[in-house]
Amino acid sequence: MGYIASVSMVPALLQVYANFGSVGSARTLFDQLHQKDVVAWSVIIAAYAQSGQPGDAFDTLRQMHLADQKPNEAIYVGLLRSCSLMAEQEIGESIHANVTKAGYLSNTFLTSTLIDMYCKFGRVRQENAIFDENHLKDFICCYVGVQ
Repeated sequence: MGYIASVSMVPALLQVYANFGSVGSARTLFDQLHQKDVVAWSVIIAAYAQSGQPGDAFDTLRQMHLADQKPNEAIYVGLLRSCSLMAEQEIGESIHANVTKAGYLSNTFLTSTLIDMYCKFGRVRQENAIFDENHLKDFICCYVGVQ
């Protein structure tokens, strides 16, 4: 792939690869990065989650922890989607606890992803509790909650 002139354009290039279904190329580029920031981690984890490779998303999270990086809201969204795909309720609940502890429940995308995950697990009480606790009861959360 050659030399990337600007580190700031790497996440955008990773996203382009992922959008075109070339997660392998995205991973190759990601692995070539000497300094991986939270944006690069976020893009590769989301790429795995969106391409139906949740196991790889979780493996990448483990690598992220080994590199002493902390997940952001976007990473948690990708992981929760992976939990839904893999029907991993316990892991999803653990991620929910981490999200709460990190104070990210005010993020609409994250909250709607949690609601969606609990709906897919048939956990209506948890879904309702998240919705009721959400101070930003916007259209997205309402739509996800009634699906």
